[in-house]
Amino acid sequence: MKHLSHLRNELDLVSKELIFLLAKRKDLTKQIAEVKKEKNIPIDDPSREQTQIQFIRRLAIENGLDSDVVQKLFEIFINYCKEEMKQP
Repeated sequence: MKHLSHLRNELDLVSKELIFLLAKRKDLTKQIAEVKKEKNIPIDDPSREQTQIQFIRRLAIENGLDSDVVQKLFEIFINYCKEEMKQP
């Protein structure tokens, strides 16, 4: 049986990885924004966002997670990134 402290350490590592991946995702959205600005493409892309939400929901279900909860989390992060993309 694992000790509580070991499990908490593992949880901390997962949290660290999540933050790292969110930062990486945000960086990629900044790069996408730069390309869109160069090519005069609108930042908002509802079709792409809908495709991403469907993809995320499917992944959530495949991994035993509540797809509604995961969708809400991603929508919050997507909106945050879109606001960042609009900054000069």
